[in-house]
Amino acid sequence: MEILDEADRPLPEGETGRIVITYFYNDVMPIIRYDTGDQGVVASGPCACGVPARRILVDGRKGGFLTIGSRRFNNVEFEVLLGRMSDNILRYQVAKVAPDAVLLRIIPVDRFREEDLAFVRERFREEFGFAPEIKIVDDIAYAAGGKGRFITDETSEKS
Repeated sequence: MEILDEADRPLPEGETGRIVITYFYNDVMPIIRYDTGDQGVVASGPCACGVPARRILVDGRKGGFLTIGSRRFNNVEFEVLLGRMSDNILRYQVAKVAPDAVLLRIIPVDRFREEDLAFVRERFREEFGFAPEIKIVDDIAYAAGGKGRFITDETSEKS
């Protein structure tokens, strides 16, 4: 297990970064430098329980939550709602673009219609209490390592 920064450099004990694991004990398919998507830190000092082994404290999944206004939303909540549209939406990304503003990027399939946009906006309003701006796009960039970023907070990053 390693704690790495965004440039894949190991971080010292006590610094928070990406949790990456390597597991060689599977003869069929060893796992080499698998990025779990979680953030964590190697805790310094012994555990209060007396176990001397190093410990890892998991801070949560990077990109797993968005705080909109005073509410915190989990990626799964968006997946459930947008999963109902899987016949019409190829891929999507929910992006927080301001403290109270969300942009929903959609790569539609051919049968996606204007009525689908209205349906998605209304479902967001009913389920989450806000209606996102919706932008039809041709592509949504993958994160480093080829993983899809289904939700992202762009209020502190330059895209």
